[in-house]
Amino acid sequence: MWIKPALVFFVLMGCNSPQDTVFPDDVIRPDKMVAVLVDVHLIEGARTGQKIMGDTLKLEEYYAGVLKKHQLTDEEYQRSFDFYSSRPAEFEAVFDKVIEVLAKKEAEIAKKNRPPEPDRP
Repeated sequence: MWIKPALVFFVLMGCNSPQDTVFPDDVIRPDKMVAVLVDVHLIEGARTGQKIMGDTLKLEEYYAGVLKKHQLTDEEYQRSFDFYSSRPAEFEAVFDKVIEVLAKKEAEIAKKNRPPEPDRP
């Protein structure tokens, strides 16, 4: 009996767009969440096991540095991550922007590392 109301609820939740979302005061706004997640993904991309490639610092110290850089507490980040995780449309919009930023950074690095083209007469 509860299946129909639950199904209607989930269908309606899926129809909400990120623009319709009311963000509580204690949740990181989407643009800032994008910046935080970009930094987190850069750390994740550089890590091997529990350390960053060739570094002696533990992974947790890098995460703490990201939170400090963005002036966040672990609780603020976790609360916000939970908020976005429970709202797939908002989370997808944030991650689309994260992927866009990371792709731009990758293109910039590739351009810098590309060997110069030889001069043609």
